[in-house]
Amino acid sequence: MIMQLRKELLNINQDLSRKGIKLRIEQRGEKINLRGPLPCRSNTCITKIQRLSLGLQANQEGLEEAIKIIQLITFQIEHKQFEWKHWAFQKAQKQQETADNDAFQSIKSFEEAFFS
Repeated sequence: MIMQLRKELLNINQDLSRKGIKLRIEQRGEKINLRGPLPCRSNTCITKIQRLSLGLQANQEGLEEAIKIIQLITFQIEHKQFEWKHWAFQKAQKQQETADNDAFQSIKSFEEAFFS
């Protein structure tokens, strides 16, 4: 299974290269990321090699979704429509979950101290 996924990943990246697409799909642990030249967050006129976490599982479905995302990002870059705010949702969502959990823990600690 792992070797099959790696072989599929290699084939996909070779196909992207043949099409002139510079973004690549990479596996990091159990997740799939994109890596390649993307506009800088602070100055969109400059591109540099960056990673974009997709939050996708490293499996066949994740690879298929990553291909669609690469096509979308490539279209956005070509038409100067790429904006990081559209792709930072996962980080913002994790930060919100952490904040919610911290608030819950604070309330729980207060209740335990207050009612004991």
